Amino acid sequence: MSARLQAACFGPGVPAGKRVDALAYLFDLTATVGDLANVTPPEGGEGRSLGPVIRGEKDAVRDSLLLAYKDVQRAFVTPDWKLIAYPQVGRFQLFNLARDADETDDRSDDPAQAGRLAELKARLAAAQKAAGDTGR
Repeated sequence: MSARLQAACFGPGVPAGKRVDALAYLFDLTATVGDLANVTPPEGGEGRSLGPVIRGEKDAVRDSLLLAYKDVQRAFVTPDWKLIAYPQVGRFQLFNLARDADETDDRSDDPAQAGRLAELKARLAAAQKAAGDTGR
């Protein structure tokens, strides 16, 4: 499952029936609710408000996500692609989310995707380093 906020939004300052599809972390929801309620966020919070997306001011507030499960799995998600790493067994999966939202067609062995696989592996490693993630 990708980490996207897909919702119909309603309320003051929100276009009627506005639907959004944006990458989000759960902690972004706290920032978003605060923004929509005109509450100043606490200092040091990692959440980003999705208010600009909901109000139609921006298409997204994040261009990628780093996901982790214990020391077993890491994932790097963009709007169109998802790379899943299984560090304990040295295995990767690559999914084209734009065409395969259910993640049923692993493209990691497709020679045509070798460049994309290498790019997303590098972006995963950079995101892990930036987050202080010492998982493999």
